Amino acid sequence: MCEWYDDAEREFKIEVKVTNKVWGRLFGYKGRFQVDWQTVRPAEIPADILPHRTEKRE
Repeated sequence: MCEWYDDAEREFKIEVKVTNKVWGRLFGYKGRFQVDWQTVRPAEIPADILPHRTEKRE
C-alpha cells in the first residue's frame, strides 16, 4: 500500500496491490480523494467510531 499527497493536483492518492505466493496478484486498487476538513467538538464524535483503546507516544 502506498499513500501520498499530490501537491500539484491538491489531492490524496492511494495505490494497493495484494499478492499471494501461490496465486499471484489477487486484486489492486488505485484511487484519489480530496478532504473537506471540518471542525468538530469531541462531544460531537459518535462513540462507535472512536478507537477501542489509545496509547500515548513520544
